[in-house]
Amino acid sequence: MKYVLFALIAALALGATTIFVMPMKAISPGHLVAGHSEVANDCLSCHKLGSGTPASHCSTCHREGEIGVKRSDGTDVVPARQGLSGLHNSVRSLQCVNCHTDHRGTARDSATVSFSHSLLPAALASTCIECHSAQKPADKLHQVVSLGCSECHSTEHWKPAQFKHDALAAEIAKDCGSCHISKAPADVLHKALAGQGCVSCHTTTAWKPATFEHSKYFRFDKDHPSRCADCHDMTASLKTYTCYNCHEHTPQKIAGEHLEEGIRDYTNCVACHRSANKHEIQGRTGGNEGNRGGDEGDDD
Repeated sequence: MKYVLFALIAALALGATTIFVMPMKAISPGHLVAGHSEVANDCLSCHKLGSGTPASHCSTCHREGEIGVKRSDGTDVVPARQGLSGLHNSVRSLQCVNCHTDHRGTARDSATVSFSHSLLPAALASTCIECHSAQKPADKLHQVVSLGCSECHSTEHWKPAQFKHDALAAEIAKDCGSCHISKAPADVLHKALAGQGCVSCHTTTAWKPATFEHSKYFRFDKDHPSRCADCHDMTASLKTYTCYNCHEHTPQKIAGEHLEEGIRDYTNCVACHRSANKHEIQGRTGGNEGNRGGDEGDDD
């Protein structure tokens, strides 16, 4: 027991000696950051005995309305972050130490920030741009989105964002190329379809798989495989096609057979023939009707 009492007395004596000989070592949790080096030996400039670190002491140097605009020495912050003034004005009821902590070493320029959006009033928490206007990207997408930041971003992590095409104005949402032009594939198919609009094949929910339905124009089968070049000139528009690359019949023979039936528009095969099944002929009703079918792709 006497050894424990002796150790306790020795510890108290050592502590008391340290307080008088090296007071900063005894009570300081660490060196102040470089920005506070001028008050490193003046604890009471920030602290108040028995009251911690009141915000009123911080505002002696960091004046309200100037935070993010001017430094404590009066020089301008470049670039200025005006939103920080509004932010700090909205949390006046909080103590600065709720977010800012010091004594983290001279390698740092300013106090460590441990900010949480949950501290903000609801009205400010929902209007991100009030504080983050200087951080808004200057790309075209962010210029045309109509919704608030929180529709895509979270307060926990700025990235990754959960983008929604619903945030775009209707005319922009249909013009995929205005944002995705650099991502358009360079293959012959996409080059041939240039100008027809990405939404003809793709959706805004998933780029792949594409939803192009060739059966709207002609259905493939074992005798008509899905090889584009069999019917289309891949260096031209895919709106044009020919059936004579494979069939033994000639344009003259086809003309004769169709004119016998009173069908004069016989060059647009798929207007009537949507498959290889000869019984599936749309627009054929017999008689001497003039123009059968219509433009390519019409279902009438």
